[in-house]
Amino acid sequence: MERKWQNFRRLNYEIELLINKELLDSAEEKLLKKIGNSPSAELYNLLGLVYHKQSRFPEALKAFEQALKICPFYLESSLNLAATLCDLGCYNQAQEIFKQIEANPSNNALKHNPSLSQRLESCHINTGFMYYELEQFYEASQEFRKALDLQQQHPDIMIIFVDSLKKLNKLDLAKIQLEELTALYPNYSQAYLHLGLLEWELGNFHAAKENWKKAIKCSPKSSIAQAYLNNCTLHTPRKLNQASDLL
Repeated sequence: MERKWQNFRRLNYEIELLINKELLDSAEEKLLKKIGNSPSAELYNLLGLVYHKQSRFPEALKAFEQALKICPFYLESSLNLAATLCDLGCYNQAQEIFKQIEANPSNNALKHNPSLSQRLESCHINTGFMYYELEQFYEASQEFRKALDLQQQHPDIMIIFVDSLKKLNKLDLAKIQLEELTALYPNYSQAYLHLGLLEWELGNFHAAKENWKKAIKCSPKSSIAQAYLNNCTLHTPRKLNQASDLL
């Protein structure tokens, strides 16, 4: 068993080297030969990665699916399959795979494997942005929330998560998230800028001004925050909210 693992690890390095050198045809040929002699989930997963690198997404899907037929709980292939489905615009199918990954108790390895956790996090973020662009804000907010649950060190993702909540008219929840963001990142001017806009929209005009002052303190060159602060008395809440399109 140890020898078999060493052989696979060596092959894995060889394939990675070929991929890095853009020798993808050679990598494919080597893997197909190995699969012909002794098919395995690991080999199909590597083949899927080679196809994905070539943007041959349907073939990559088949390779990852074949890997999962051999080993249904192969976490890396599940993540690769979900990422490829996203590339093909099959977001709902990708989301189902995410659910299966998260529901599987054996995937507690995610907590102890930063590399796999980061990949899952990246998949959630990319899927969230795709849903956001399609104006499916509920689904987008769910994906951003999952990414943030895996790793909170994403203030920019928190901002887009909050914007998704606002578009769903969940203003109170959006406010809570922004307040948490300012507590985590007290020098992050964008958090105060967006919190000010939200307070203004909620009719808390004094709180809005105080947050814009904090945004300017964190980033003195923040011309947008300064403009809001200087002109807020000249605008109705509706007009000022429309000005947020400048962000």
